[in-house]
Amino acid sequence: MAPTGMGKSLIFETLAQKPYARTLIVSPLRALIRQQELALESKGILIDPRLQCAANPRHPVAWVTTPEALSHRMRAGWRPPASTLLVVDECHCIEEWGQTFRPEFSLLPQLPQLWELNRSLWLSATLTPHARSLLSRELPQPQYWVGRFGLHPQLRLRKLRIPKIARPQLLAHWLNLHPEPGIVFCASRKSCQEMARRLEIHAQSHHEVGLYHAGLTHEERLSMEERARTGSIRWLAATSAFGMGMNFPQFAWVLLWETPYTLASLAQMLGRCGRSLHAKPEALVLWDESDLEGLCSAETESAQKIRDFFRSTDEPSVWLTGFFS
Repeated sequence: MAPTGMGKSLIFETLAQKPYARTLIVSPLRALIRQQELALESKGILIDPRLQCAANPRHPVAWVTTPEALSHRMRAGWRPPASTLLVVDECHCIEEWGQTFRPEFSLLPQLPQLWELNRSLWLSATLTPHARSLLSRELPQPQYWVGRFGLHPQLRLRKLRIPKIARPQLLAHWLNLHPEPGIVFCASRKSCQEMARRLEIHAQSHHEVGLYHAGLTHEERLSMEERARTGSIRWLAATSAFGMGMNFPQFAWVLLWETPYTLASLAQMLGRCGRSLHAKPEALVLWDESDLEGLCSAETESAQKIRDFFRSTDEPSVWLTGFFS
């Protein structure tokens, strides 16, 4: 466990460079996989998309895949060599998605015993106490827990209660004060598209504005990721599809236009800014009671924690650190 942008990926990238190394990396998002494959290839590691072994056994090989693609390969009889290092990135998704949304995540803790692997590495910036307990019960012993939750040490995090009708005026004021690159996170694709149009009004050119959500085509998402990588996007309107693990150092701030579904998602969005060494990131989270009523209709523990966070009078970063700790 370590704050976003603090170098968790460097651990498995370093281990994967060793001669004879075989590394299986399971990640939740295709966009994140593309970034990880580029980083691994830049270090001389062979990427094997078909989950096969290299002809030269000495050459380090990495397989990077989603839980769903891995499950498909397993049904066809595939299994890695016993010396493989299993890496599960963003492992908090096991708790968040494993029960209903993407059930293949719930199978991941069984893999070390199923394949008789001696080593596995589980990484997250936003592992809740309940998720830690879940992993501790399901993973084989011995286990070594390292690190803790934390936000960027320079992050200025604020939350503001404001009705939706007043938010466009606030957005204009925010953009005037923050001309540097930033991300506005929205709760839905429709809201995200509307936000992109709002940002274009304030931008010098519509080419400075980007749009990213799960409804884009594969080619559109690739194009948007390339624009973000090259720094041609100044302001980005995005859903949580752009949140988890994405590493673009130029973004100096994030604004959460609507309340997210979970605290883990909120913390992941906060981690998209300030990823350069000299950054002093800012984050503003907007909310109102109408947001909580519409977003958290289910009486779940996750919904109650979202309500508790927004209604608390404690300093936001202190409250979040206490929750995850």
